Amino acid sequence: MSIIFVTQKNPKIGIGHFVRTNLVKSKIKIKSYLLINKNIIFKKKNLTLNKISDIQLKKFFKEIKLKIIYFDIHILDNFHKKLIKLAKSENIKIIFYDYYDPIVKKANVAFFTPSFYVIKKKYYPKKFFTGWKYLILNINKKKFNKKKNYDILLSFGGSDPNKITEFVLKFFLKYKSNFKICCLIGYLNKRKKTIIKNYKNLNRNIKFFRPKSNINKYINKSNFAIISIGLTSYETIFFNTPSLFIPIKKIDIKLAKYFENQKLGVSSPFFKDLNYSILKKKINDLINKKKPISNRKNIIDGKGLNRVTNILLKEHKSIYKN
Repeated sequence: MSIIFVTQKNPKIGIGHFVRTNLVKSKIKIKSYLLINKNIIFKKKNLTLNKISDIQLKKFFKEIKLKIIYFDIHILDNFHKKLIKLAKSENIKIIFYDYYDPIVKKANVAFFTPSFYVIKKKYYPKKFFTGWKYLILNINKKKFNKKKNYDILLSFGGSDPNKITEFVLKFFLKYKSNFKICCLIGYLNKRKKTIIKNYKNLNRNIKFFRPKSNINKYINKSNFAIISIGLTSYETIFFNTPSLFIPIKKIDIKLAKYFENQKLGVSSPFFKDLNYSILKKKINDLINKKKPISNRKNIIDGKGLNRVTNILLKEHKSIYKN
């Protein structure tokens, strides 16, 4: 029996969904396949599933003995809906991670992490798991660094299609900041070479990095962070790093406010409403807060990956019983 993990990544939406999904796939000891943007590796060949017929898809499901489809995606499109319909017809279990749509109610299992826009229980199937403890992070335990190499970490996802990286860098150059800055540029960012070329020699206090993983080491080396809301925001919370949270989706504005109310840092207005005057005030608020964050242990314990994979294993074992 096998599992297909369905996820997405591209320069527009970034890599957060892919990273989370790959963590679960790597952790679980069951035959599994990774379906990324409709492409899957099968028998050492790249197979594009949306180009084959429903009959061929059903044959493929039977050949790999598919019993579970796990979705961690940004947008549910017609192809995904077809997968769900076929899975239902073949009695294949459907599991969603952090997706908010009435169709999720038809799933066998769903996970919902903290978010203010998940307020409608009509999205919940009969079996669901909610809260911080199901948050999947790219770390296993907290690491301490006695020395902080940087004052501020900048990170705006795997792609940063809204060019917030350049906006913030220009801010620090304009105000001739003496902060030591660690600037992370995602590997799907199409402008990464240009950004480094244009800004590298303008301020010696700005250091650029292009990590594909293990960004936790940069978080640990920084006193503060200026970030968008995504995987990195949850990692800064876990690692007790006070942050300025910049929403890049309107649905994240309330979540940024929630983070601020929980004393995890400072919330920014929606990125389109952000200007240098507001940014300056928000950075000052972040740095001058005496107690910018609450006790990390009351929020994220870092065991979410284990909890999610354990539930997946139970769902897999229950298939044998039935």
